[in-house]
Amino acid sequence: MKYDLVVVGAGPGGSVAALNARKKGLNVALIERRKIGSLLLRANTCMMIGTEGFNGEHLRISEENGSSKIIFRKNGFEVTYPGQLEKIYDSLSFSPSGNKVHVHNTKTPLYHLFDNQLMLDSLSSEAEKAGVKIFDETLAVNASDNGNAVKVKVKSSSGEDYIEGTMAIVGEGLKSTIAKKTGSNKQRQVIGD
Repeated sequence: MKYDLVVVGAGPGGSVAALNARKKGLNVALIERRKIGSLLLRANTCMMIGTEGFNGEHLRISEENGSSKIIFRKNGFEVTYPGQLEKIYDSLSFSPSGNKVHVHNTKTPLYHLFDNQLMLDSLSSEAEKAGVKIFDETLAVNASDNGNAVKVKVKSSSGEDYIEGTMAIVGEGLKSTIAKKTGSNKQRQVIGD
């Protein structure tokens, strides 16, 4: 089957992209190497920065009935989180030269902490309910674009295959194999390692 959009990576970015594309009527495939719903075995940053205009975005958080809605005003989309976000008003860190940096804001939260496992499970569940075809436990190993179609080569327990689409989004993260092979990360700057 050929899809309108193939998304590689079911992290927050990939899942939100797949879900919103489906809501706009596209036929979407979402490829994820881990089993959806399985326990995350690595540490992840689990916070959103609430500072107005940070990275050009303006978040608004709405909480009611035990869940939260995160509204990305500039980019025009929202994410429902099935829990309360922990508000952090105070931050203490150290610069590379060892200087203490203390930030305190009593009016609005600096950060909003969330449970990454809950966020990912919720997003992928919502995407699947909306009609996104999810290929979990499937590793994207290569991709090609001939101008009219994108082919993503995948490997799963049933062997190797191709998932084809009109376009693709690579949401695998900074060390993406697909982005390296296709040259998509050329402009990306890595700070630290």
